[in-house]
Amino acid sequence: MHKVNPEDMQRSSDRTVEEALRAGRWAQYRHYDLIPDESGRGYVYAPSAVGGKPNVVNYLYPLARRSADLFLEFARWVEDPGMDRDLDTQRNAEAARGWAETFGVLGLNRPDVAVGDTTGSDAMTADYLGISGYPTSVRWRSRNSGQGGWPNESVERFAFEAWEAHLRLRLYEALLDDDLDTIVGFMSTRERGEPEITGLSWIEKERNGSTPEHVRAWAWAIIEQTIRQHVDGTCYPTLQEQAGVYQQGWGFKSLLGAMWLQMLWLVVAEVRRCDWCRRVIALGNELETASSGRPSGRRKTRSNRRFCPSRDGIKDKCKADWNYHSGTGKSSKAARKAERVRQKG
Repeated sequence: MHKVNPEDMQRSSDRTVEEALRAGRWAQYRHYDLIPDESGRGYVYAPSAVGGKPNVVNYLYPLARRSADLFLEFARWVEDPGMDRDLDTQRNAEAARGWAETFGVLGLNRPDVAVGDTTGSDAMTADYLGISGYPTSVRWRSRNSGQGGWPNESVERFAFEAWEAHLRLRLYEALLDDDLDTIVGFMSTRERGEPEITGLSWIEKERNGSTPEHVRAWAWAIIEQTIRQHVDGTCYPTLQEQAGVYQQGWGFKSLLGAMWLQMLWLVVAEVRRCDWCRRVIALGNELETASSGRPSGRRKTRSNRRFCPSRDGIKDKCKADWNYHSGTGKSSKAARKAERVRQKG
């Protein structure tokens, strides 16, 4: 099965939102501690100072092109460096701290830093309405410092979020390959519902795994629901100026939300792969060079294209390889062998 790769993520983000419209940065500190609470549950925390000196902070730009594969990094963190299915383990604690030291905490706590907006928008409205001494002449907003810690930046929560991202990515890759067996394998066999109260119960695998259409619909529903839950309230549209033109951009309140926005961009970019080599053919309305005889010289990629236009400098090489190895026409390997046998006989 072909896995989604960094190039897929980069191209999908390029197609969906221009680089200049992806605002926001995320604090990444030099030092993080694992702090236990009274029950022994561990939390990843960046102290303000280490050894009497300020904890050095750098900034990551999660929505920038150079960070486009952050979601992939996170979704595959359970494989490399590796994580346990039991959530609150020492191995997962090291994985959580290792992630923080590389990219910062996920940002699961509420915004905790007040930032003043000095444009005086409230004052302008108050002046127009003739209200004197309006109490809020400077509007305050909040942002996340990215220091983590109690109550939500726990090892257990990090592990759950990492496994959730991993499973959704695997579902998406299975959908791209139409690998229905893999999708069905993710369906639960536990009885759900409240039979003792409502008399209703069901088993997910039995209800959703009966037909290919139901299998695909279930997988898309799980992916869509997960993206919505993570993006809603953590990512937001922004109004940004570029060369005198105002356009809609994107901002975020947590690193986790920014990464799931990357996943949203990947899904809506309509990644299409070659049926033979599985490389990306085109993303949505990406243009390709037109065949000779086209006066425009450029055209949109055909929506039904199944193979790369060329490979290794050879036009339609993937199509020819597929026809030879997997096709049933006269140019297929089986048909040629049958023709040789016929001629010898």
